[in-house]
Amino acid sequence: MSDRSKSSPRGTLFCSISAQWDNLGDVEIRRTILDLLSDQFDKQAIYCGSMPIDYVAMFSSGTHVKFYSKYMPFLCALLLEISKGRASLLFAPGPVLMVANVQALLKSVSLVLVVMMVRRRGGQVLAIGRSLRGVSSLALAIERTLQKFCTVYTLRDGVSASLLGVDTVVAPDIAFANVPRAPTTERNVIGISLRYDRPPDLVLLTKVIRDCEESEKTPIFVSQVKRDDEQHRYLADFFGCSALLWGDKSHSDQFAVVMNLYERAHTVISDRLHVLILAAEAGAFPIEIKTAASDKIQSTVSRWLDVPVLNHVAEFGRLNFLDGRDEERGRQIDGLRAVQLEVLKSVGPKY
Repeated sequence: MSDRSKSSPRGTLFCSISAQWDNLGDVEIRRTILDLLSDQFDKQAIYCGSMPIDYVAMFSSGTHVKFYSKYMPFLCALLLEISKGRASLLFAPGPVLMVANVQALLKSVSLVLVVMMVRRRGGQVLAIGRSLRGVSSLALAIERTLQKFCTVYTLRDGVSASLLGVDTVVAPDIAFANVPRAPTTERNVIGISLRYDRPPDLVLLTKVIRDCEESEKTPIFVSQVKRDDEQHRYLADFFGCSALLWGDKSHSDQFAVVMNLYERAHTVISDRLHVLILAAEAGAFPIEIKTAASDKIQSTVSRWLDVPVLNHVAEFGRLNFLDGRDEERGRQIDGLRAVQLEVLKSVGPKY
């Protein structure tokens, strides 16, 4: 991180939490970064757009926080605070596509102009935990300009750093900032959470389910993303397993259900990045099940956390992840505590 990030933040932090409303991983990284920054600014002005009420309720509130459901009032408040020299800006963590379509490029250029205004008036600009994918040279040039003007700019994986092509900080995903929890209960379940938009490998899943049962561990499908409900319902019926579906529950209720399972799980198997991170922090062994040619999980976690990959049934006799011991779990928790400190240091000078 450069020395320019060491000035004391002040005024109002502006940001958007408008995202995939039915994805608890998206909620978690946004509320985590806002919580980490909450006492570094006087106020937070948060654009939530059309996000449901129970999505917004997942975020901290109070007299220092104001939510905007309409963009124009949010923009007017931002411009007013910029004119007073009291505005800072936070870009939401997560994926950013480097694409060449006109709408995306115009949005990027307008954001850079706002960033320049904020910086000219002495405000902070933070872009933390970004992940870049795509091949547009113009979009990447705009991103490099953004990086130059940011007071704090971090990427969450080396692939993004190579794509950007300039020296910058690679830090752990923001979800790693959660406090790891040591195991306190008997772990006799195996959590399985799979993306709705990728066909499941039924041969591999059959092997997983059979080995779980032979090891006297109960496989349970769980939805951290609401769109996964239909596939989890089908797979639970197909294999005769239980499923913890989102259904009509609120975001906070489903989050509690999900975390309760992770805290009871010996292992959690998924092709979703934040399922595996949150499960590991809850003390479960994370296992990636490969359902597509994607580098998202390994490129993000491999330098911070060991996440073995299941991608072909022929690789296994009895699935070896079932043999994980408590001492290995303890080492995983200790390692995650060190990773947590890396995240905190990447956020700002307070840490």
